[in-house]
Amino acid sequence: MFETRTLGGSLSLQPFALTILLVTSTSATADFIGGGLGQTSEYLGSETSVIIPVANFEITTPVGIFKNNELGVQWDISNSAVWDTGPVVRLNTGRDNSIDDEVVGALPEIEAGLEAGWFIGSGFQLASVGVNSDAIVIGNLNVTTNVGSGHGGTLLKGALGLVMPLTADSRIIPSVSFSVADDDYNTAFYGVSSEDSSDALSAYRAGAGLLSTQAALVAIHKLNSDWSLTGTAAYTQLQGDAANSPIVARGSDSQLFTGVTLNYLF
Repeated sequence: MFETRTLGGSLSLQPFALTILLVTSTSATADFIGGGLGQTSEYLGSETSVIIPVANFEITTPVGIFKNNELGVQWDISNSAVWDTGPVVRLNTGRDNSIDDEVVGALPEIEAGLEAGWFIGSGFQLASVGVNSDAIVIGNLNVTTNVGSGHGGTLLKGALGLVMPLTADSRIIPSVSFSVADDDYNTAFYGVSSEDSSDALSAYRAGAGLLSTQAALVAIHKLNSDWSLTGTAAYTQLQGDAANSPIVARGSDSQLFTGVTLNYLF
């Protein structure tokens, strides 16, 4: 059954995490800060939908450029017009027993914890390789590992997109992306130990491998010199051991995120 609830309890931002990597790589020349609302899954694999606040920002400082990265920040220390690279720190909210599915909620809680790592991104104009187009190819790759409490695992995420100008004030960004998880991450979120199994949830070992793939579309429109509007739609498909987990069988292996933010340029 598909339900919609307001934000509360456990929440995973995975369904649109990779899209956000691209959005924060394609801002206007001005710095900005924005906020809005989105609809996403209660956790990756859930069938329950939640309404969440969303935010994005890009702020240039003397020590580098700070951008949002899910529930966290990435710091571009490269000072380069070609490459973006630097550390990433973000929060993974884990999974607690307040979720809608009581069977999954009865599993041991996954504590919220920090993930820390490194990102690298770049892009090039199609015109630079002889294509008659104003479009820009952009890419982003990051790897993070759990620090302290939480899932205890490591994630690799990558995204590739195309920035396509429509008018002087509007552009769209179609993209594809992926995430890969290690044993610890997949065991925490998709494994079921024999001690925790039940008639409703069989024991299952979730190993390392491809976690998910995603197709997304971002639309950005500059309203005036001070404001812009961003709309995002992203479809995420769980893969491998995560998709085959009995936890996901109780929900869905396909996830949809939609959201909109209003951004102030400065």
